[in-house]
Amino acid sequence: MTTDGVFRMLTYKRGNTAVCGVFSMNDRMEGLKHAVGEGAGVYIVEDGMLNGINGKEDNLGIVEETKKQEKVFRYWRDNQYVYGRRIENSSMWLCMSIPCKIWTYMNVPQLLLLIVTAFSVLAVFWLYRFIRRELVWPLRDLTETMNRIRQGEWNARTGASGHLKEIQEVGETLTAMVSEIEKQKMLSYEETIEKQKAQMQYLQLQLKPHFYLNGLKTLNALTLARDWEKSQELILHISEHLRYLLQTDRELVTLGAELNYVRNYVELQKSMTGRPVVCEIQEEEGAADFLVPTLCVQTFVENSVKYAKLGAPGLELFIQVCVQLLQTEDGVYVDIMVSDNGSGYPENILEEINEDAQKGIRSVGINNLKRRCALIYEGKAEYNFYNGSGAVSELILPGTNPDGLEVRGKADERIDS
Repeated sequence: MTTDGVFRMLTYKRGNTAVCGVFSMNDRMEGLKHAVGEGAGVYIVEDGMLNGINGKEDNLGIVEETKKQEKVFRYWRDNQYVYGRRIENSSMWLCMSIPCKIWTYMNVPQLLLLIVTAFSVLAVFWLYRFIRRELVWPLRDLTETMNRIRQGEWNARTGASGHLKEIQEVGETLTAMVSEIEKQKMLSYEETIEKQKAQMQYLQLQLKPHFYLNGLKTLNALTLARDWEKSQELILHISEHLRYLLQTDRELVTLGAELNYVRNYVELQKSMTGRPVVCEIQEEEGAADFLVPTLCVQTFVENSVKYAKLGAPGLELFIQVCVQLLQTEDGVYVDIMVSDNGSGYPENILEEINEDAQKGIRSVGINNLKRRCALIYEGKAEYNFYNGSGAVSELILPGTNPDGLEVRGKADERIDS
């Protein structure tokens, strides 16, 4: 079948006819080499012998592979793709080896496009990290800080750190704005306190009784009558009365001090008017140490002295003050009840003082007391006005200790001591 490395004879037989031919292998293999490209190898294997136009040895194991396969084979070895196919009706194999490198399959424009694509991917990845670090994270921190401020955390500050000047300016502006708002809030709070304090002082000044002029007249009459003992007694009562009223800088006093002031007021009334007045005070043990608004008891006692109608002149006015401590789930409350034996509140007055104190135009003393309690206790104080055997006035206040704190969890222990 073969003659030499240059020419080949092939015989084809079919039926009773045989065809023989001779052709040059060099021409065929040169054509194949040109077709597959530079660096490729083209081989003819016949009867276990390798013939190649480039003179390469069988380092790829092509001959061995032709012995294993019958028609075709393909495999990778040493960075080369090897392909072989048997020529039909012959023992010859046509094989090729193609180097597997990227520039083998790509031309210059394609290679440049691949490089540009790779750089684009790297640039997008870098841009993503840059935006995340310099924009997304600082904006997220600013958003979280603003949400915390919205929830009332005025000391919240942004911790965003970036190189973008605009983001840094936004963070600095937010910090300055929060500081200014906090400053304005404190100023507003202080102004509110001052306003409430001024209103408290005004209400206290409104409550100061003017009967001390009558006291001076009574004192003058006793002096002219040379009743030195009663004059001295009256002077002491007036002095105690005025000393207590001039405590305009104190919103709260101890209940014991308030009850002593009520006793002095009743004695002063008896000395000035000669009217028979009896004031009975019943207080639960430990109640005298609680703080209450100034004149919170005297207002009701004075109201009974001025307006209680007994039906006949010369009858004895009986005023009863009862103080109890109420234990509730919210803590201790001080229950102050003042009643008299008069004819009671008129219906129009009773209706007014049981409503909102801001709407009251009469009963100035009671309405002012209710306004002061609203400022001090922020709506926790309760009132109850009704008629029984006479006028009954009840005031229920949260128990406040001498330190200005409401008595809560251990109230019972404090009362017992």
